[in-house]
Parts: sequence; C-alpha cells; structure tokens
Amino acid sequence: MKTKSNELKVLSSIAPADETTAIPNGADEYIRIATAILIRVTGPLPFDIFIQRAENKYTKIFHCDQTLDVGQVKRYHEEKAVKFFYVHNSAQETYSHYVEKLLEASLADPSQLTPRAMRSILNEMINISLDTLYTKTHIDHKGVQFAATAIKGCTQLLEQDFDGLCRIMKLLSSRPYSLKHSFMVSLFSLLLARGLDYESERTLINLGTGALLHDIGMTRVRQDLVTKVDLNSEEFKEIKEHTHLGVRIVDGIKKGITTEIRSIILQHHEQPNGYGYPNGLTDRDIFPLAKIVTIADVFCSLITESPYSRAPLTTQEALKQMQEERGRFDQNFLKVFIKILQPREMSIDEKSELIN
Repeated sequence: MKTKSNELKVLSSIAPADETTAIPNGADEYIRIATAILIRVTGPLPFDIFIQRAENKYTKIFHCDQTLDVGQVKRYHEEKAVKFFYVHNSAQETYSHYVEKLLEASLADPSQLTPRAMRSILNEMINISLDTLYTKTHIDHKGVQFAATAIKGCTQLLEQDFDGLCRIMKLLSSRPYSLKHSFMVSLFSLLLARGLDYESERTLINLGTGALLHDIGMTRVRQDLVTKVDLNSEEFKEIKEHTHLGVRIVDGIKKGITTEIRSIILQHHEQPNGYGYPNGLTDRDIFPLAKIVTIADVFCSLITESPYSRAPLTTQEALKQMQEERGRFDQNFLKVFIKILQPREMSIDEKSELIN
C-alpha cells in the first residue's frame, strides 16, 4: 500500500478532527469513523459512507464498491464544515477488519505513514478493542486478536513516539473509567517492561493484552458494587471474585488466550507479602508479568479520578505512597518504575490531569 501525496495533504489539513474521533457504543445506529482511515481506502470502498445532516438524520455520500474521491472528502470538510463521517453499525465488523489490516500493513512498513496518521489509526484500534472487550456480551478469539494487534502498535509507538501515546490517552478522556483505566494499565505495563529489558515481541504482546483484559471479570460483577465507595466484607468478597470471573471468561475463548494472559488476569491482585488475592501467593509464586500489571494497575488508579476513589494524586504522591506500602509490590520492579517516571514527572502529570 503506497502513500499518495494528495492523501497526505488532506490528512494534514484535517488531522485535528481525526484525533478527536471515538467509536460510539454499539447501540448507536451509525458509527463515527476516523477520516485519516477513510482517505487511505484504496480501490472500491468496502462499506457505505454517511454524513450527519441533522440529529438522527444521515445521508449516504459514498456507496460500497465506489472509488473514494479524496478531493470530495476535503471539500466536505472545508466547504460544508463536515467534521465526521459514519458507517452504519451493520458494517462495523467490516470497518474493524479494514482498520486492523491497515494497522498491520503500517506496522510492517512504518515509513508509509506520518506519526499523526499512525496515531489516528492506533487510536481507532484501541477504541474498537475496548468496546469489543468491555461492552460486548460475548468475547471471542477475533476480539482478542484485534486487541493484540493494537498492543503491537502500542509497543512500536512506545519506542518511537511516547508523547503520541500520551495524546491517545488524552483522547480517551470521554470514555468510561473502566475503558480508560484498562488502556492506561496496558501502556504503563509496557513502559515498565521495557525498563526491565523485556524485548520479546511475544512477551510484550502477551503483557499488553493481559493488562488490557486484567479487569475483564468486573463486567460480571454487580455494577452497583463496582462503583460503591465503602464496601462491607461480604461485598468486598464479591468484588474479589472478579479475578476468577475474568479467567472463566477467557477460558471460554478457544484461541488467542495464552497461559501468560490467563496468569495476569488471575494474579494481578496478588502481593509478594502473601496478603493479596485470590490465592494469597508469595513472591516467588507470582508470575512476573502479573507483578508488572499490579504496579501499573495501582499507579493508574492513584493518578486517575474514578467513581469510587478520592481525588487523584500527582505522580510524585502516587509513587511515594506505593513506596511506603512495603510488601505489596515487587521492590525491584517498583524501583525501575520510579526511575522511569521521575524524569518524565511533569509530562506524565500534565497528561494524567488531562485524562481525568
């Protein structure tokens, strides 16, 4: 797939709108799509394209199998002030598949995309992944594979454009807490893994996917408990079941769930001191990747406003509190995490404030 000069010109002129794109939930009849992805369609369109004329009124402007007119897309933006394009929700699977293939091609040859276009595509992948994993009643191996491709994109962007990933975090600010939190935990887990010199692509993808799925069991917990501030002992016992529930969910998926992903979901609340759950494991019995996710999970909870927590802490306050909780975290991993974040403290604080 070659990058066309007219596509790049259009992309540079409309990028701000692209980067605010988010996929609405599946209950909506039409799904907003990223223009940066739309203009990269080569050959016949695999889906119809609509614009919104008024509330709940959409007009088809490009038909499936029609060749996209990039110039017309630009005119809709500049002359008709059209900010967003849509596909019907019946075409969501086709659109998701196209985005996945586009990202895979981009990962194989990063030179074909500008960093801004790469962020737009990856942002779309993350939005689709989170909706698939956390808002659907059924998760299958396709959803997990899709998430793994998004994580692969994150690992590449982590090396090349860390600030770009921070921008994507900012774009998730309007998403429900559970979706935003899952992606943040995945990102900070990958960041810590790189600091610990984990280089295997397979390991990083398993880690990132496991982190993205670490709280999947919460979707099966009574939602009034998920957002409750003061839990009694019986209610907390129910909450703790989310680790087992998460494993049951992924055990029903025949492909794509590795032992590493399963262990992360089950063990991300275990503590080296033996006071964690669900099995009270001690240091040497806890899977190392689960230890990484534990640190990222707690850190993200501390710096982000949630429905059931106090005001978010700054990076420095969060790290200090985590240092004081001896025995809760792997101390060697925590030292590396602190070392990674302290040089970036101002940048991380600013970004975390933006996504609260």
